[in-house]
Formats: sequence, C-alpha cells, structure tokens
Amino acid sequence: MSGEGGGRSTSSWVLILVAIIGLVASPAWGPAICRAVGVCQPDTQDTGGAGTTIPPHAGPAEIFLSKTGGPAGSKVSVSGDGFLAGETVVIRFHTDEVAKTKAGASGSFNGVEITVPQSYAVFATRQFMVIASGESSILTATAPFTVSG
Repeated sequence: MSGEGGGRSTSSWVLILVAIIGLVASPAWGPAICRAVGVCQPDTQDTGGAGTTIPPHAGPAEIFLSKTGGPAGSKVSVSGDGFLAGETVVIRFHTDEVAKTKAGASGSFNGVEITVPQSYAVFATRQFMVIASGESSILTATAPFTVSG
C-alpha cells in the first residue's frame, strides 16, 4: 500500500534520479546544465564544438584542523583536499569569513592559519563549524571546533 496517500514510491524516485544523472552526463545536455549552474571549465580538448566540460573531482571535499577546541582568539591551522585544482577556497568560522586560499594542482591546500574570532568568547563551551567552500565548484567541507572561553 505504499502507493496510497499521494506519495511516490522509492522506485519512482530512483527513476527520476537516474534521468537527472543521465542528462548531466550526456554530451548534449551536460555542458548546458553545468553552464547554467556556473561550474563549467573551459575545455582544453576538442569536443566537437561543445567548448566546456563538467569539472572532475576525486570525491568529497574534506578539511582537517590542527586542534578541535580552544578559547576565542586561538590560532588554528586548516588543511583540506577534494577541491578543484586552482580554485579559490573560502574558509569560515561559523558564519564569519576568516581566510581565503587557492587549492593546488591536486585540489588540496595546507596550513592555512585562521584565528577564532573573539566575538565567540561569549559562547564558551559551544561547538561551531569551520567551513571550507570552493568558490567555483561549490564543494564544501566542515570540521567541528569547540570554543572553550
């Protein structure tokens, strides 16, 4: 009775997902879709006039912190991988932008020093996220940091 109540069955959702993936991967629709969402890169190979490719990446983006807690004003080293080669990566502490860096040829960056904003001292013993977002890929990675004072 899973079809009652106006809901779609799991198999319907699977078919819709497969159709969307097929469109994005197709040579005819893929470049148009990646241009529409702004993640295309210029094509360096002859693709028969398509002119763009969907940028590849190795997998999910990840970041690593040198420490996972400390007082407001703490210095923390952030490293990451899984971003697009050469893209700008914005690093935020909760909602505050605290650094920008460029990913290297392998999509990684190392040792970007951030400072936990002093304004977070009033939230002592609370956990916040350090967030790294690729500007062109929209890939995002997070890691927790607990403000201790």
